[in-house]
Amino acid sequence: MIRTERHDRVALVTIDRSERRNALDTEHCRLLHEAVHGVAGDGARVVVITGAGRAFCAGADLQGVHSEEFRVALRALLDGLPLLPQPVIAAVDGPALGAGTELACAADLRVVGAGARFGVPAARLGLAIHERSVRRLVRLLGESLARSILLAAVEVDAETALRTGFAHRAGGLDAALAWAAEIAGLAPLSISAHKVALERIATGDGGDDPEIAAAVRAAWESDDLREGLAAFRERRPPGFEGRG
Repeated sequence: MIRTERHDRVALVTIDRSERRNALDTEHCRLLHEAVHGVAGDGARVVVITGAGRAFCAGADLQGVHSEEFRVALRALLDGLPLLPQPVIAAVDGPALGAGTELACAADLRVVGAGARFGVPAARLGLAIHERSVRRLVRLLGESLARSILLAAVEVDAETALRTGFAHRAGGLDAALAWAAEIAGLAPLSISAHKVALERIATGDGGDDPEIAAAVRAAWESDDLREGLAAFRERRPPGFEGRG
């Protein structure tokens, strides 16, 4: 099952299949996609994704991984996260393998516990991951480390993830939720504009993109900008509402 909880302006989405080490099948790809987009559309400022028990996500559930239906559902999940206006944080402790690594890569930010492990054991199974996931791995971990992960099935531990910049902070779920709460206090239209620009540039579609321009314009014309400037002058914390 997929569980959702609200922590004020932060939404926590938990993959709860501990008996399968939170492996994803077609149904749970769809449920996770629906849950994330549901909380994002319900006023959450930040979305945190985690796994129940001792794993983040052990990969694809091999009982159904061969079907085209599964591949379509997984792609919709992974490609949908960068399209959300809110930042998505992957709170990873324990193994995040295969589809679990792909899911962590599709998030905007990653917080890792000491037991976090990343890897893509596709070559041990005769599988291959989608080109977009390969691109994310190369972009986030660097080509050399991505080659060892994909060609030699090497795993990356939490220390390496932090050292390479793939992971942004060390800590457990509480640390991820605390950081999410901090981010939730920032101006949402500014974050949305920057996220659009970052994703377009990362995928090679930057430049004079009208969607980026519209998002930036929305931030500059927003009540949040006026509130931020007033709060700065008055030396008080701003109260951002995400309104134009």
